[in-house]
Amino acid sequence: AISYNYGNLPETTWKRDYQFICNKHKVSKETFESALNYYQSHPDRYSRVMEKSITRLQKLQVKRQSEAK
Repeated sequence: AISYNYGNLPETTWKRDYQFICNKHKVSKETFESALNYYQSHPDRYSRVMEKSITRLQKLQVKRQSEAK
């Protein structure tokens, strides 16, 4: 099993990483943080979401690399 850190996000991390995601998907910071709190209480669900996300990103990366050749 993969372990994730659910600690409070420093403002610098928020601005650098998560604000971009929220802007892209038109989600408020409060909604995003609420989701993080939910998944903190349900780590089994969070782990499944993360595994699916990582798999999807890996497939996209392979596709883009093959298109670049």
